[in-house]
Amino acid sequence: KRTLNIAEKMGYTVVHWSLDSKDWTNPGVGQIVENISKARKGDILLLHASDSAKQTAAALPGIIDEIQNKNLKMVSVSEMIANGTAKSAEVK
Repeated sequence: KRTLNIAEKMGYTVVHWSLDSKDWTNPGVGQIVENISKARKGDILLLHASDSAKQTAAALPGIIDEIQNKNLKMVSVSEMIANGTAKSAEVK
C-alpha cells in the first residue's frame, strides 16, 4: 500500500502484469504459447528479454498468431492506460 501511495503522490502509474508466460522457466516454445493462449482483452502479458529466457524469441510468432486469432489488438501499456481506467489496490 505504501508503494501505491508514493507512486500516486509522485504522479506515477503502477502497472502489473496479469498473465505470466512463465518463459523464464524455459518450458518449451509450445508451453509458452499455451500459457499466453489464455489471454483476454485487457491482459498485460509478462515476457522476459533476458539471457535466462532462451525460448521467448522463438515463441513470439506463435504468441502473435494466438493473439490475432482471438481478434485481440496488441497495444503498448501507455496506449492501454490512455484509453482506459484502472483502480489501484494492494496485492496480497
